[in-house]
Amino acid sequence: GVPFFCAFSTCSMSSSGWTARYYAAEEDDVLLATSHWTGYYVITTFPFTKQWVKMGSIGTYPKHEQQHIVNLYKRSLQKVLYRRGGGKTLLSKSHLIDMMALFDEDKDIINPQFLDIVRHPKDVFVSWVALCDAGAKMMAGWAPPNEEAVPAHLEFWKAYYKTECDFFLPEGNAKNRTVVRFRPFVKNQLSSMKTVYEKWGLPFEGTAYQKRLAAEEDLGKNYKSKQKYVNPTLEELGISTDIINATYADYVKKMGLDA
Repeated sequence: GVPFFCAFSTCSMSSSGWTARYYAAEEDDVLLATSHWTGYYVITTFPFTKQWVKMGSIGTYPKHEQQHIVNLYKRSLQKVLYRRGGGKTLLSKSHLIDMMALFDEDKDIINPQFLDIVRHPKDVFVSWVALCDAGAKMMAGWAPPNEEAVPAHLEFWKAYYKTECDFFLPEGNAKNRTVVRFRPFVKNQLSSMKTVYEKWGLPFEGTAYQKRLAAEEDLGKNYKSKQKYVNPTLEELGISTDIINATYADYVKKMGLDA
C-alpha cells in the first residue's frame, strides 16, 4: 500500500495538451480516457456525444469492471511513485469522481484524502467546451458542432455534479473529504493550503512546499497564462448565465457557490 491523497477538481485543465511529469500533479485520468475510453475525462478525446455519460459513469459498471479499472490505475501510478523515490506521497489530480468511493474503500490505499476544488458552473462550462473541442480535434481529427456539443455538455455535467455532491457532501461530512471554493483558494493560496494540510495532519509551516508555494504565489494567480486556446462566451455558445444557473441550481446551492 501507499499513502494516497487525491486532489479532485471541477475546474478544467489549462492547456490543450497533456505531458506527464513525475514531480507535479497531473490529470492522471487521461490514462483511462485514452487507453480504455472510460471515465469522465473521455469527453476531451472522444467526440461522440451520445456516449459521454455512459462512458464516464464508472459507478454504473459491473463490479468486476470497476475493480479492473482500479487495479490498472493503481499499478500505473505505482510506477510514478517508484520514479519519485521511496516514502513519497502521491498527489493525484483527476476527475475520476465515480472512482473516489472505490479508492476510499481500497485496502491498498492508505489514509486517502479527497480535496474538491469547486467553481461556479458558469465559469467552468465555457472552458470545458473549448477544451473538449481542442482535444477532440487533436486526438480524433474532428469535433461535434456547438449545436450538438452544448446540449451534450449540459446533460453531461448534470450527471457529473450529482455524483460529486453524493461523494463530497455525505451525511455526517466524512473527515477525509474537503471542499474548497476556487476563487478564495486562488486568491489566498498559502492560507488555504495551510488549512488543508492541518486538516490532513501534515506539516506545512517551514516546509520546502510552503516556501515554494510562497515563491510561486503570483504564478498561481495567473494560472490561465499557459492556455493555448480561447474560451468562447456563453452567448457564443447560444446559452446564457440564466440557463446555467437554472440547470445547476441544486449544485450551486449545495456547494455554497451562490454567495
